[in-house]
Amino acid sequence: MIWKSMRAFALLVVLLLLPFMAMAEEKAPMFDPDSPLAGAPEILISEGKKFRVPSGYIHQRTRNYGTKHGIDLWMLWPGLVPQHDGNTIAFHTPGGGAKLDTRVKFYSSQEASVSFLWKMAHPEYFRESPDKWLPQDFSQRQWGESIYGLEAGYIDINKVIRWLSLSRMENIDELDEFEKGRWDDLFYQEDKTGHMKTVIHCTTRELGDPPEEMIDGKNIVRVPYCNHIMIIPELSAYITIDYRRVFLKDWNEIEYGVRLLLLKFSNDAK
Repeated sequence: MIWKSMRAFALLVVLLLLPFMAMAEEKAPMFDPDSPLAGAPEILISEGKKFRVPSGYIHQRTRNYGTKHGIDLWMLWPGLVPQHDGNTIAFHTPGGGAKLDTRVKFYSSQEASVSFLWKMAHPEYFRESPDKWLPQDFSQRQWGESIYGLEAGYIDINKVIRWLSLSRMENIDELDEFEKGRWDDLFYQEDKTGHMKTVIHCTTRELGDPPEEMIDGKNIVRVPYCNHIMIIPELSAYITIDYRRVFLKDWNEIEYGVRLLLLKFSNDAK
């Protein structure tokens, strides 16, 4: 009798855990950067920092312009998969597809990095002049919500429309072409000391997914994008990652994976 009760209890536990096991299985594993598919490693040096990077991760910008202004990498999400013979097309999909464009730049001190991120996102900094309305003034964002573990500030679309009428812009779609960055929703996370840890700017949610359009005879796909900024103190580096807004929900996994990848590339070069 006791044995049957234990079996029934064990079966109940398994049934209760099945949904969570399924969710865990849905997450794609991170790509192994030591795989031959990643390509032969190359040494990249920028600002005195050395990285040993498999060729599949090296963005064409770095190949074309070198490493003077930082190191440009690319990979696909999920999994941080580098370019290889089987997925080249995915790196050139109109609208960005699943690509993460990742730029590594360097600063001279931890204080500089903290100041940089604070100025990029700290809401108090942008609330100093609440009576002065400027399109780029973050004080005009709607604060108070949080999403995916991030504090969120959303553009007030009514104020944007008011500004459009004052500037005689005829269509809200022109926002995409007018000084990119002024119209972004803003997301951030602080660390335990109150310093900025992560800052993410995304095309405002109010614009949705603009359709394909023809520009100079070419199909142009315009999609909401995010610019994700993070710091890796061990490398004295700040990282920017560009990806489609649809991946904002994965920001923490992306940040964690990119951090591990860059630390590995740095350690492998020692």
